[in-house]
Amino acid sequence: MKRWGFWLGALGAVAVLVVLLCVFLISHSKIRCYTEEEDHYLYLASRTTYERARGHNLTRLPSDSKCKPVQIWAFIRHGARYPEPKLINRYRKLDQLRDEIIENHEKGRGKLCDSDLELLKQWVLIPPADEIPPALLNKNGEEELKNFGKRLKDTFPELLKAGSIPGASQKDYKFRGTDNQRTQASQTALMEGIFEGEGVTVVPEKVPNNDSLLYVNMNCPTYQASLKLNPWNESDAFTESGAEFNATVERITERLGFEEEIDRGTVLLLWEICRYETAWKRKGQWSTWCLVFDPEDMQALEFREDIGTYYYAGPGRPINKQIACPTVKDLVQRFRNVVKNGQEKSGEPKSVFYFGHTVMLAATMGAMGMTESEVPFVATNYQQMIDRKFRTSLVGPFGGNLILVLYRCNSENKSTHKVTIHATERPWSLPDCPDGVCDWDTFEQKYADTADHCNLDFCYQ
Repeated sequence: MKRWGFWLGALGAVAVLVVLLCVFLISHSKIRCYTEEEDHYLYLASRTTYERARGHNLTRLPSDSKCKPVQIWAFIRHGARYPEPKLINRYRKLDQLRDEIIENHEKGRGKLCDSDLELLKQWVLIPPADEIPPALLNKNGEEELKNFGKRLKDTFPELLKAGSIPGASQKDYKFRGTDNQRTQASQTALMEGIFEGEGVTVVPEKVPNNDSLLYVNMNCPTYQASLKLNPWNESDAFTESGAEFNATVERITERLGFEEEIDRGTVLLLWEICRYETAWKRKGQWSTWCLVFDPEDMQALEFREDIGTYYYAGPGRPINKQIACPTVKDLVQRFRNVVKNGQEKSGEPKSVFYFGHTVMLAATMGAMGMTESEVPFVATNYQQMIDRKFRTSLVGPFGGNLILVLYRCNSENKSTHKVTIHATERPWSLPDCPDGVCDWDTFEQKYADTADHCNLDFCYQ
C-alpha cells in the first residue's frame, strides 16, 4: 500500500507540474509580438502619415463620358511635421520610463515579448530632443507632398502638365498658403512634384496680412473667444471616464508591468511619441513606442481625438461652418465663372491650390456636409461611431486634402458640367452625388446659399 501511495503521490505531483506548465504556455502564448506582425494599426488620427491614410483611387471621369477637366480646386493640409516645443520637452521623460518598463519585466512583471522588449532597450530618440526643429515640415512630409504632386499631374495632365498646356504660364496656376514654414514648404514640395522637368516657372502668391481665406480661425476674434467654452469637453470626458479609455489604461498598465495604474498623461505621452516618431521615420517604419499599444488601444485614442476635433474644427459647432464660408465661396465662384464663360474667357487659372491647417480643412469639409455625424458624437457612444464619417486619420491626416475638379461634358450639341469630389485621394459620395460625382446644377444648388451669403462680420461682433 505504501508503494501504491508513493506512486499515486508522484503521479499527482507530475499532474500538478503538467497543469502548471500548460498554464504557463497558454499565458505566454497570448502575448502578442508587435515586432513579428506584418501589418500594424497606424491610423493615428491627425498625425497619421499621408501614405498610410491616402486612398489609391484618385480617379477622373472616363474618356467615354465625353467629359474633360477644365479646373481643379484643392485645399491641402501641410505634410508631416515635427512636434511643438512643449511636447518635445516632455520627450525627456521617455528614457526613465523605458528603464522602468525594462526593470518591471526583469522582476517578472509585464507582457512585452522578448523581441519587443529588446527593441525598447535599444531605443534612442533620434534626433535628440535638443535638435528637433519645432513644428517644421519633416523630410517624410516633403516627400509625400512631392509624390502627391506627381500623381496629380499624371491624373490631370491637361490642367497641370505644362507640356500639355499650349503656352503654359503663371496665369494657368494659382498657389497660396498660410505664413507658416510647414505650409510654405508643403506648397514648395507639391510644386516640385508638378513642375519638375516641365520648363515653366510659377511663383506662389504672397501671404496677405490678416488672411481671411485660409486662416480665418486665427484672424476671427469671435472664433478665438469661442474656444474658451472648451470644444474638447466630450473628448475630456472620454479620457477621464470612458469605458473604452479605462480599458486601454488597464491593458497598457498590465502590458508594461506597472503595479499601480499608469496615469493618463503618460498614456497620452506614449501615444504622441508613437505618432510623431512614426511620421518622421523613413517610409514603412514605425516608432518603437507604438508596440506599447494594441489595435483596440489605438482605436480608443483615435476616437478620443476625433470627438474633440469634431467640435473644435468640424461640423460639431455652427461657428466652424461660418469660418469656412470664404473657402466654399471661393470654390463655387470660380467654378461658376468657368461654367458661365468657358475656361479661356473666364480668366480663371486651370488649377487653384491652397495650403493650410487642420481647422480650415475640417471646417470646409463640414460646411460642405461631407463629415456630418448622423448620431450624436458624444463620449458614451464609442460603439455607435465605429463607422463614422468624421475620422481624422482619413480626412485630416498629415497632407490631408480636399480636391474638386470641374468637367465640361459635350453630348448632342449640348454642353453640361460635372464636379468630382475627392478627400485624401478617395472619391467622396454625397446625397445626389454618388461615388463623388455631381451634376453641376446639383452641386451649385447645394452650396449656393453658403457662397452667396458669406460674410465674416460675426467675427467682430
